[in-house]
Amino acid sequence: MKKFEFEFYGFIPSYGDFDQEWVTIPAESEDEAWKILNSMYRYVKAAKATEVFEFTFKTIDDYYKAERTGYIDEFKIVRIKVANKDGGWHDYPIKSEEEYYIHLKELKDRKAEIVEVYPTIHYYDIQEYD
Repeated sequence: MKKFEFEFYGFIPSYGDFDQEWVTIPAESEDEAWKILNSMYRYVKAAKATEVFEFTFKTIDDYYKAERTGYIDEFKIVRIKVANKDGGWHDYPIKSEEEYYIHLKELKDRKAEIVEVYPTIHYYDIQEYD
């Protein structure tokens, strides 16, 4: 089961008025999550969905502390695939939740086209980088 975070402006029943709201919805697909959101809230004016990924490391510092040990067994990351101007693409790993949100903002500011974001498992062994 995946998690999708919605940021939207709409009618909030508990407030009895329109406001900006954030909600996380577990669902098998983004389409299913949208259906659930629409059944929960009426009169949604604008909304965007972002899949919520699990990371082993919350902050960049947490990752670097673990990396300094020389070995990290399996840990959860995501990879971001971004389109190049020449029609190709490149992808790279994001190793902490903090780094993920920093990169998303930078990509949005650059108006970069994100082709895909997907979770994976990674490991680190300093012996492979020497």
